Amino acid sequence: MSFYHSYKRSVATLLVAGSFIALAGCKKMIAIDAPINSTGNETTFKTDAGATSALMSVYAKLMQNTDMTWSNGGMTVYSGLLSDELKPVLLMTGDPNYQYYSTRITVDNGISDLFWADMYKTIFFANSVMEGAAASTGEHFTDSVRTLIAGETRAARAFCYYYLVNMFGDVPMPLTSDITKISRLKRSSVAEVKEQIISDLSAAADLLPNNYSASGGEKLRINKLVATALLSRAYLFNEKWGEAIASADKVINSGQYSLATLDNTFKPNSSEAIWQLKMTVKPAQQVLFEPEAICANARSQYLPPEALEPLFSDPELYGQVVSVYFLGAYVCAPSLIESFEPGDQRKLKWLDSLATPPAAPYYSKPYYFSVKHEKFTDPGASIPAPPYYNVIRLAELYLIRAEAKAQLGDINGAAADLNMIRKRAGLPNTTANTKTAMLAAIQHERQTEMFCEWGARFIDLKRYNKATEVLGKLDYKQPWSPDYLLLPIPKADLISNSALTQNPGY
Repeated sequence: MSFYHSYKRSVATLLVAGSFIALAGCKKMIAIDAPINSTGNETTFKTDAGATSALMSVYAKLMQNTDMTWSNGGMTVYSGLLSDELKPVLLMTGDPNYQYYSTRITVDNGISDLFWADMYKTIFFANSVMEGAAASTGEHFTDSVRTLIAGETRAARAFCYYYLVNMFGDVPMPLTSDITKISRLKRSSVAEVKEQIISDLSAAADLLPNNYSASGGEKLRINKLVATALLSRAYLFNEKWGEAIASADKVINSGQYSLATLDNTFKPNSSEAIWQLKMTVKPAQQVLFEPEAICANARSQYLPPEALEPLFSDPELYGQVVSVYFLGAYVCAPSLIESFEPGDQRKLKWLDSLATPPAAPYYSKPYYFSVKHEKFTDPGASIPAPPYYNVIRLAELYLIRAEAKAQLGDINGAAADLNMIRKRAGLPNTTANTKTAMLAAIQHERQTEMFCEWGARFIDLKRYNKATEVLGKLDYKQPWSPDYLLLPIPKADLISNSALTQNPGY
């Protein structure tokens, strides 16, 4: 993989840079006094402080926020376009982003290249730190910190591979930072990568503690329960139903989490959050790509009717003003809005809307947009929304356990878990009483509970083998081809590594 060569040369510098990035919520920043060599062992992993700062470089790659990347909202936005969750406000066919909405992606679309590169960069950092910590003989580097690093880096690596394999299919699977061993890797099969994900997460769960003391009590670093939650997800997607239930049980029964109110679900350190990322930027900067792309500049409740009334008499002016000054680049697609049952409070709490003119092309159909992670709280605010980004939360574990129970024929148990989510949404208990009906109900609940969250909908459609059935009938995705359910392998990597092959259709 071509990017590994440049990152091998600069990894020492970047690991040092990690020393100046405090994981938000930690008690203090950790600094390294001197540069490290190419392996980093002699200085970086000499002490607990140095080794911990190297570990922070792995989290820093996930928290990268000056530009769009997969882990600061890019996965949510572009998989939302690939599926049936989001649509562009302005339908500009020449825009590379439109290729995702229409599901006609070209090999020179740089977005998929960016996702690929940034995920592998994080994996490279994780491998480098993992190996550096394991090899260190520093007398001031304790076994307890060494164990934390071993667990957290393996879990971070598995987290990246989960999205790589779901977005690209068969992928190279470097498990070391040794360039001589990884620069010409061929693609490993989806099955092999999935097994490695389970192996890494199982090891992490065995190594890590239950608590969040390493991040000052905030849910910002991977611990045993984070790894176990991710493992439960991995087991579900591997159709290992019993293992998925057992892992979900450990998280749900831990007593550390509870379903939050709809208003508080995505707040910093919510009772429901299992793992969150915190962006570390100056207050005046946008902290997440997701709200920048799909949230409005203000909630509709802050806009006085008299400010909007003149726009309704001029649809052309409305389009110019709303698209530039109010909405983000993308809004919710009709299929998402139509999926909510009457009375579903999630539509009221997790979505906002803006009315449109009665004239063409609007016909009074409102624009809806997600406010799970808001951009601003009021029109006068210059400070971005709380920079905590949910990665995995308790509601997903209930849905994982419900689905696994249904697959094993425990319909009553599945209903009990499903109804936990429905009750919070203000909905009546499910009426599903057969395996087929229960699985359909759970699939629907995942759509309305986990919309605009890390590509859950897109990945679900693929694992349920329903992508062609659901997406193939959308007029804006014609002519339909299932080839585009996988992204293209970057050209640069195909050129530099002859062992790689391109995905079908590109």
